Amino acid sequence: MNNNSILNKVFSKIAKAENKTELASEKVELALLDDVKKRSKDLNTETDRLSKLEDEFFKLKRNITGLSSRIDKDLQAQSKDVEQALKATKELGLDSKPFFIYKKQLDEVSAELKRIDNKFK
Repeated sequence: MNNNSILNKVFSKIAKAENKTELASEKVELALLDDVKKRSKDLNTETDRLSKLEDEFFKLKRNITGLSSRIDKDLQAQSKDVEQALKATKELGLDSKPFFIYKKQLDEVSAELKRIDNKFK
């Protein structure tokens, strides 16, 4: 074999090896691109989901705040009525025990309302 044929074989093998290396690196690049595309799609999906949950949260918060406000007004009116009833029963010498049940309920509702309101401040 002459030197030229040996050199041709060597160069041929080097070229094949370089092609394999290039193909392998292209496969890695394609795999990384696929990973990035999938993660990007997942991030968009999760961001959309988070946005929807945020909207639902603020809608619920508005509903809770509105209901809490209405309960607070009712609580104040009920408290005033119970206090007037307790005063009247005392003045008339009547049994005021039934009204203490309502007073206890007012205290329980008031405590629950404060607990819930504190979560949303």
